[in-house]
Amino acid sequence: MAVDGGYLVTRKIDDGSVVTTKRRMRLPVVWLLGKTGAGKSSLIRAITGSDGVAVGNGFCPCTKSSVYYDFPDDEPCVRFLDTRGLAEPDYDPGDDIKECEKVSHVLLVVMKVDDLEQSRVVATCRAIKKQGKVRHAIVVHTGVDALSADDCGKAVRYNQDAIEAVWGASIPSVLVGAGWKDGGVDNLKTHLINVLPICACLIVCDDAVAEREMLFLRHRNLVIKYAGMTCTSDALPLAGIVCVPVFQGKMLYELAERFGVEWGRSTFRDFAAALGSGVSIHYVSKFAINQAVKIIPWYGQIVGAASAVLSSFATTYALGKAACYFLHKRSVGEEIDEDYLRDLYRRTLLCSGAGGENNVAK
Repeated sequence: MAVDGGYLVTRKIDDGSVVTTKRRMRLPVVWLLGKTGAGKSSLIRAITGSDGVAVGNGFCPCTKSSVYYDFPDDEPCVRFLDTRGLAEPDYDPGDDIKECEKVSHVLLVVMKVDDLEQSRVVATCRAIKKQGKVRHAIVVHTGVDALSADDCGKAVRYNQDAIEAVWGASIPSVLVGAGWKDGGVDNLKTHLINVLPICACLIVCDDAVAEREMLFLRHRNLVIKYAGMTCTSDALPLAGIVCVPVFQGKMLYELAERFGVEWGRSTFRDFAAALGSGVSIHYVSKFAINQAVKIIPWYGQIVGAASAVLSSFATTYALGKAACYFLHKRSVGEEIDEDYLRDLYRRTLLCSGAGGENNVAK
């Protein structure tokens, strides 16, 4: 049961009594970084479509100087992390950086175009990049309508170059005006979805993609648990031959129970048919190759095992996500879009880290 951005876990203890505890879900985190007045809080309101009161009341402390905001309130799928404004004279962001970089997935560097004194922001980005825990960054240039087009272009380029110089790579940039209605926010949502597909929930509440991502989020922890079990077992020679199919089968069975669908041979055949023969052949051949390579002395135990672990995790995760869509459609009696199902499996396989999987047949 979801509650306040988490879920309730009920278990029995030795004396037979039932204990219910709350666990907070590990949500994808968007970390906003910038000086005071750069527009971080206003940007969160614009992205989520929430009014000021809702966002303000929704903020919760993370560290001594940082707060987070989960969206949506009832079934959160993304967390915004807002650190205290940089360059304040009595603020040392060192402790906040250490804590925030542990949980963040993408960094939003928020910079006002009419403020070229961004040395603290640049220095903080350099420290974050050096640690290497946050892989993705997006620069958001706010207040672009405060300057002429020519001056704005120069200011944006100056700040953008400064951040890219310390990040060591080209970074997506987004320009937004004071009214937050000029298309910049929509552009930012697109960049966020490219990095974190679950951010599709930021589009509109009734958007089909958002509903599918939020549907999977409710069962993601179960899928991740079994994906972790398969890759752990597949690190050992021969063990994966038995354990991987067993764990994947148990995952599909438990997912079917959650959706109220009976998981038997006919359901499995329908699921396999919807995925298509190309996916099935690729799965079997890839699995067989991984198991065979692990038997090779030395090479198989090091390189082969690493490849098998990655492949098992990605395949299990992709199967779980595809199964959630399939079982949901089956449970409500709706037609299954087989093209979408196959594309969902293929895209999830790629995003899960299975390099070289781009040849999966549609």
